[in-house]
Amino acid sequence: MFNFGVPGYRPEWVEINHWKFDEVSIAWNTIDPKRALDWQDFHLAWRDDTPDELAALVGQPCSAVELLMWRNRDLVEGTIVSLGFGFPNGQVTIHNALDENGIELTSPGDRYARYTLGPSDS
Repeated sequence: MFNFGVPGYRPEWVEINHWKFDEVSIAWNTIDPKRALDWQDFHLAWRDDTPDELAALVGQPCSAVELLMWRNRDLVEGTIVSLGFGFPNGQVTIHNALDENGIELTSPGDRYARYTLGPSDS
């Protein structure tokens, strides 16, 4: 879960959930990080070990959003498995790490076909 500021809007909590190889759910403001986590038979807790590179993006507006399609010749080639978020001073890629979301703090490069999302020109 990430808190993104979009210019002109109040900050939003963005929740990203990958499952299977090619399915992703994106929701806004459905989870309250101030509430304790309660999941039967699991001990869950909010993590507080934010990488320095990610913490450095706090307060910056999200300036770009991309759907990323994996290009390597493997089982998941051709499926949209990642989301890229651009900031004035950095990039965050959220990818499917099978049983959890993975985070990369560098440009996704040539491993992905990139599809930029934005306002319609019409």
